[in-house]
Amino acid sequence: MQSSSRSALHTLHTLSRTLPTARALAPRPAAQPPHHQVRNASWSLSSIRDLFPRTSKRTMTEDKAGATTQSLQKEQSAAPKGLFDTAVEDEDVALSQERSGVAPRQAKQATFHKSSTANFKTSRRKLNDLARLIAGRTADEAILQLQASQKKQAPRLLSMVALARDHAMAKGLKRDELVVAQSWVTKGPYLQRLDIKGRGRFGVKHHPSAKLHVLLAEGATDEERRRVRKRDQWRRSIRGLTEGDGVGVGRGARPIINAEMGVWKW
Repeated sequence: MQSSSRSALHTLHTLSRTLPTARALAPRPAAQPPHHQVRNASWSLSSIRDLFPRTSKRTMTEDKAGATTQSLQKEQSAAPKGLFDTAVEDEDVALSQERSGVAPRQAKQATFHKSSTANFKTSRRKLNDLARLIAGRTADEAILQLQASQKKQAPRLLSMVALARDHAMAKGLKRDELVVAQSWVTKGPYLQRLDIKGRGRFGVKHHPSAKLHVLLAEGATDEERRRVRKRDQWRRSIRGLTEGDGVGVGRGARPIINAEMGVWKW
């Protein structure tokens, strides 16, 4: 709009300078003294109006409506979306996927969570004792054991196991069924330092580092497995007494060949 008005004004100014005035066209007397020429241009209101681009009321209304729509869209994009808007968008996405034939992938249910500490200065053999301490226990029981432990590395492992338990719960695993299914130790870099000795001699010191890994999953603890194993052993022993396991009771039992006799009976 501004560029079109500027071009119209520039055209008007050019025409005013090029067109001759009424005084220049009129005959002058010979005895009249010379004077400066003054150029005047007379323009009617209709001719000036024709130089500017015409804009109808309908065009101005459409421009205002378009600007209002753009401002509303910007405000809606900047404003935080509510729960209803998110649900409507999810429904739209699902409908578009059904129409296009692309089936959405179902989210897989997590069955375990793995976590580990960073490499820190300790011996892998000392750290392995704590790994055996928490292996096979529930997550809460492992945290309790690390709280009661007097080992130097216990507080670091305690924070790691507690954080791993929270992350596993965030994945959808049940806290009551979380068990430290696996725990193992890996070696880290061994730093070498000089060991100064007497008589100009020296050696090399190795400062070890290690890290602990744990895998949390839903399952039975070692104590529960031990109880189940003993129960199965007891049931097998009872079944052997009743079904015949060499004692002569029940179907399939082997015959007793030396019952109530001092010598062998063939």
